[in-house]
Amino acid sequence: MRARAVDVGLPAVVLTEHVDLTPFRGHLAEIPRTVAGSQAFTALAHIDHPLRSWPQEAEPFVLSDVEEELRHALRVRVQAERALEVNTRLPVDPVVLGWWVQEGGRQVTFGSDAHEPDLVGRGLAEAAALAASAGFAPRSGPRRRPARGAGGNEPPRSCVEAS
Repeated sequence: MRARAVDVGLPAVVLTEHVDLTPFRGHLAEIPRTVAGSQAFTALAHIDHPLRSWPQEAEPFVLSDVEEELRHALRVRVQAERALEVNTRLPVDPVVLGWWVQEGGRQVTFGSDAHEPDLVGRGLAEAAALAASAGFAPRSGPRRRPARGAGGNEPPRSCVEAS
C-alpha cells in the first residue's frame, strides 16, 4: 500500500502543464512548520519534491522564481541544525546546494529513493561528487555538533550517511 503525501503529513503537490508556482511555494512554506513541529528527524528530504512532477510539456522551471522562498526554507533548516538531503536518483540542483552553503548549511546526507534492493546506493558516487564540489567532505567518528574554530572560523562542512 502506498501512502499519499497528505497521509504522512507532507504537503500534497499537484502540478499541471500550466506554470503555476503556487504548489511549490506551498511546499516551501510548509517546511518551517514541519521543522518546528518535530525534533524526530535530523534531515529533511526532497526540498525540491514538486520538481519531480514538473510536466515535460510545461515551460522549464526557473529556480530564481522561487529563490526567496527556497532560501527561507533552507535558513529554517540551518537554524534547526538539520541536514539537506542530496538524493542519488534525482540530485538536488547545484544552485540549491550552493544556496544551502551560503545560508550556513553545514551538513548534507544522501538518500537513494531505492524501492528495490538492487537500487540502493545507485548514483552515490555522483551525489558525493556533487557534495564535494560544494565543499562537503565525509565525516568520520562519532556524531556530534562541530565546534567553531578559533577566531570565529566556520567548522568544516560534512556529509553524513543516511540511516
